[in-house]
Amino acid sequence: MQEDNHVFQGMKRATHPIKQDRNFLWDAHNIRLTTRGQETMLSLTNERSTKHLLDFKDTDKYVGHVVLGNYLVVLVHSTEDIIYRIDLNLMKKVILFKGDLNLDPSHPAQMIADYESELVQKVYWVDGINSPRVINIAKPKLSGVEKDTDADGTDYSDIYSDSPFSFVQELNLNE
Repeated sequence: MQEDNHVFQGMKRATHPIKQDRNFLWDAHNIRLTTRGQETMLSLTNERSTKHLLDFKDTDKYVGHVVLGNYLVVLVHSTEDIIYRIDLNLMKKVILFKGDLNLDPSHPAQMIADYESELVQKVYWVDGINSPRVINIAKPKLSGVEKDTDADGTDYSDIYSDSPFSFVQELNLNE
């Protein structure tokens, strides 16, 4: 989550946006006035979008998320654990993994992202219960399975069936 602090004197649309003084806003869309505990009076929060990205069931529990380039990766615990990858440009979500990861909503995941190349985009996470884990969210493209025409909700779980989340990978010695 990224947070920027800006102090503005007000809003002024009397001049052209190019010549606008940086102390004044030209437009203020998707903002929210919020209180932040006992220490501040009000804070202005810029909301990125009102687009509904995921439909959670009553049994779904949020575990963690991270943004990597144009992708939002979300971990969810339900009857089975799910890793979603949402393309923020196309607003298309795919399921990278669905199965048992021993995720626990009472132990939220701390996640970091690392962009190495177009075919290697890794997300690392730790939750305090399991050993640190990693997933290459570009593995469907690397494997040649992912197509630009894949439908929203496509499931790539079978690609990640060879215990891919451990830091210590098992080698088949057939590379």
